[in-house]
Order: sequence, then structure tokens, then C-alpha cells
Amino acid sequence: MDTILKSREQINAVITLHLSGNLEGAERGYRSLIAQNVNDPVVYGNLAAICLLTNRRREAVGFLRKALKINPKYPEAYNNFGIALEEQGKIYSAIKSYRRAIELNPQYIVAYSNLGSILQKQGRTDEAVAVYHKVLKLKVPGKEKESKNILHLARLLLELERIPEIYENSSEIDDSRLHVERCLDDAVDYFEQKMKGLDFSSCDSLIWTLFRIVPFYLAYQQKNDRAFMVKYSNLASRILKTDTFEKPKTSRSTLKIRVGIASEFLRNHNGTIWAYEMVSGLPKEKYEFYSYSLNGKTDRMTTKFAELGIYRWLPFTENSFKPSLKVIRNDNLDILIIPDIGMTASSRILCLYRLAKVQCTGLGHPVTSGSKYIDYYLSCELMESEQSDTHYSEKLIRLPNIGIYYNIPIVVKGNPPFNTSDIPESKNIYGSVQSLFKYLPEYDFVFSEIAKRDRNAFFLFIEGSQGYVTGTFKSRLKRNFDAVGLHVEHYVKFLPRMSENAFMLLFEQIDVNLDSIGWNGGYTTIGSLFMNCPVVTIAGEFMRGRHSSAMLKRIGVEELIAKSLDDYIEIAVRLGNDKDYKSKIIDKIKVNKSVLFKDKESIKFLDSFFHTVVTSA
Repeated sequence: MDTILKSREQINAVITLHLSGNLEGAERGYRSLIAQNVNDPVVYGNLAAICLLTNRRREAVGFLRKALKINPKYPEAYNNFGIALEEQGKIYSAIKSYRRAIELNPQYIVAYSNLGSILQKQGRTDEAVAVYHKVLKLKVPGKEKESKNILHLARLLLELERIPEIYENSSEIDDSRLHVERCLDDAVDYFEQKMKGLDFSSCDSLIWTLFRIVPFYLAYQQKNDRAFMVKYSNLASRILKTDTFEKPKTSRSTLKIRVGIASEFLRNHNGTIWAYEMVSGLPKEKYEFYSYSLNGKTDRMTTKFAELGIYRWLPFTENSFKPSLKVIRNDNLDILIIPDIGMTASSRILCLYRLAKVQCTGLGHPVTSGSKYIDYYLSCELMESEQSDTHYSEKLIRLPNIGIYYNIPIVVKGNPPFNTSDIPESKNIYGSVQSLFKYLPEYDFVFSEIAKRDRNAFFLFIEGSQGYVTGTFKSRLKRNFDAVGLHVEHYVKFLPRMSENAFMLLFEQIDVNLDSIGWNGGYTTIGSLFMNCPVVTIAGEFMRGRHSSAMLKRIGVEELIAKSLDDYIEIAVRLGNDKDYKSKIIDKIKVNKSVLFKDKESIKFLDSFFHTVVTSA
């Protein structure tokens, strides 16, 4: 009995270390327990969870199997198996594993959350919302009037996630927009009428709900989201009572400026790499750097963030975020950068708190946060229009040129990333290789119209991360090709998703890169230009639709920026068929593309800007 009690005490001590965010210490602790022959499923299950966070899936699966061998009815193991299976793209098996975890523990809210999330990603929104409603029934106690009010508000808020990843037609966009706007208005009104005096400090059901809401795909409807995001942020702030959170202290002995970067994606992710490139270029003698990975998985890019200075892995869920907020606040930052607000629910929650003197967001997710505690939006002069200030709740800061320090890509030469024999010879290859949710139905006709004018056209697209997304986009293309009397299968090929290096090599196979209209390529466009592949674009209303035009202006190839959709088609067809014209364009790209890389003007600007705002804060 004494041995069992001692083992339990040791396990609890390591779990405490784990929950505090010390993953390395916790892993050492779990492995030490295993070496002492502590045969407990929790030890193996928790060690598997750490392996999943650090991209060691095979090792994680091994530990999960050992946990289930000890206890075949261990729900946490089935939940983590679901995570591993989902990462492998084994969606049916992952769903089955999450359901098994819930069957073993009908109160297991984490498994419900994961099940709802994967169903939502599959476009099974009704099923996902039904799962979330089950959680609310578990979390909202009793039948009192107050409980009914909380339940009703939570259900209204969950409707904000009812935004499709892809649309069959344009009217679906309008219907979706109207629905979420009405639900948000109803939620605000209901809060004012029924819940204004409620103490939310113990209302974990509403906090759980806020951690389910992003809503990521709203921005891809390509409308001005400022009013919506301000309204949502204000309501979420009132629910969380963020104004009552103790503000950071500002007195310190050091004269260096403390800059923090916080994100769930503090790894090799487009949403955060830009922030690393900018911050790492600041003069080290003037700054102290802090990096905060919120629930984040780790990779080689995480190591780069960590090498900047102080690195903290912080748990950030509905049950753990408040202590983590205090950790960030107590670091007494001068500047906090949340580089990708809107990519995750954690970023949405984080931006609602005052944790540093000055708080910024930027290009990681090119849409306003709506939060009164985000002071500045870091953008760039070439991507913004005269009207752009009206798109942001933050003060818009226009960094010089394209506003980002890009390192020169490293590309390892190799075979083409797809079987070129699948494409008929003598075809003009038009690539449009963005995420499929960037493409709106109203612009689909561009592809069939190019094919109508260039019968040698052949289009390459990249499959969506979910099969139904690819299927929906294919059916939209077919309708447009049918309308002009062409067989889509003779003109279109979808490529599987590929590695970064393979993606760069793809541009060697493409004659013309067709930019997604309304939401342009960023890293895709700069990669295309680096590989000397011309990009046809048209400047949109919002910054997210002006990335490529900014880059083309910067290198002096403005003839590829269309003035209208018909002009876009004409430029593309000319590039595809006029070899001399295309050769001249490529020569210009080769000569001028170097200005896109290692541009220190934006870093110098940022250095000056940080000193100015910290002094005046």
C-alpha cells in the first residue's frame, strides 16, 4: 500500500509539472516513473500526449498501446489515439476513437470538443453543433432561469461557427453572412436584456463556448469584417470581464525594450514566420525577446523562436488560460505581438486582455482583431489603399515596401512533384495553387474563359485538406466549363498536397501562375516569383487581396496587375501563348526579384516605431 501511495504521489507531482507547461521536465518525470516499473496508464497516456505535441506521432502511438494494454477502458488513450489518427488523415478512425472515449466516459468534455472539431472540419456542421450542445447540457447545471439564459446565449454564440469552408454558389455566402450577423446581434441583445448583471467568473460553460469560436472562414467571404469583429470582441470581453484583469506593471531596471510573441502556431507556419523574421532582425543590444507557445506543437521553427531569448510553453485552454495570462503579464513586456489573431480561438481570447504597454497584430491573418486592447495593426504601404484605415479597429501602421523581411528560399532540386505524363504534351500550364477556400464562386468563370480562349490550356490546382472541399470546387468548375461547351476533365488536374520543397519545384512546371482573386497568395506569390514563374493578379478591396500586386509593384512588373477581370484573362492568355512576351516578363522578374528579399527597411522602421510607441505609451 505504501508503494502504491508513493507512486501516486510521484505521478501527481509529474502531472503538476506537465500542467504548468514544463513539457521537458514532465517527460523526464514520466520516463523516470516507467524506469521504476510504475505500470500506470496515466503515465503512458500523458507521455503520449507530450509526444503528439512534439511531432513524435509513432512514439505516441506506442505509448498509447501500452496504456490500453494496462487499462483497455482508458478514455484518455482513445482521445489521444483520435488526435494521432486525425493527423494521419484517418478521419473515420479518428471519429470512431473520439466516440469510444465518450462512450467510456460520457462526461469527457475534451473528447466531445475534439469530436465536434473534426466533424466541423468535415463540413458536418449540424453534427458538430449537436455535439457542442451535448457539452453545454453537461456544463450548464439545473433548470433555473439563470441556467437557461446561459444555455441560450451559448447556443447563439456557437452559431458563429456555422460558416462553410467552401460554397456551392454565391448566394450561400450571403445566407451564411446574414445568419452569423443575426446570431451575433441576437447574442448581444440577449446579453443586455437577460444577463447584464450575471457573475461570469464561475460560468465555465460560456468560457468553454468562447474557446470553440474563431470564426476563421468569415474573412474568406471577402467583406469588411471590422464591425462584426468589434461587436464580437466587445461581447466576449464582457463575458470574460477582461477589464477587471490586473494590468501589467511597467517599472523595470533594464533599459532594453521587452518584446513578446505569443501564438498557438509558434512553429513553421505562415501565420507566425513573418513575425520571427522581423523581430529576429532587430538590434539585439536594444531588446529582450520573449516567446510564448500557447498549447502549441513544436518543430525546428519553435527552436528558432526559443533562441531569441526567453521561451515559454504555456497551456491555454478554457481550464488553464488564466494562469498563463498572468505569466505573460508578469514578464512586464513593453510590446506584445500576437501575429495571427483570428487563426485560432486562443488568439481571439488572448487579444482581449491588456498584457503589455503596447499590443500589436499583423499579417499572419490579414483581418482586424476588433479588440480595444490591440493598439496597432502592422501592415505595409504597398498592400494598403487610401481607404484601408476603415478596415481596422487598430491604428494601421504602413511599413515600407511589402513590409516583411523575407529570407531567400532554399530549394533542393529534384524530380517534378507530380507525374508529368498525366498532362498532354504541348499544353500551356496554368497553375492556381492556393487553398481552395480562397476561391469564391463568382470568379470561377475566369478558368473556363481562359480555356475558351486558349484551347491548349491545362489547369493545375491543389487538393483541399478535406475531400468534400475538393469535390465542391470540382463541381463548380464543371458547371462553368459546361456552360462554355468544354469538358472540364480535359483541362483540369488536382494535385495532392505536398512538401514545401516540392511546392517550390512545382513552379518550374507552371507557365502562368493564376493568383486567387480577392484573397491573394503571400508566401505562394513570393515563392513563384523566386522561381521565375510569372503571377497574374488583380488588386482587391482589402489588404488580403493586394499581396501579389504589392510584390509586382515592388519589382516593377506592373503589367501583370490586371485592371479588370477581363484584363486578368487577357494577360493570362497572352502569357500562355506569346513566348516572346513571357520571356521578357521572366527576364524582368529575374533582374528585379532580389528586392523582395532581405529588405531591412521594414526592420529599421519597426525598430524606430517600437522605440517611439514605448516612449509615448
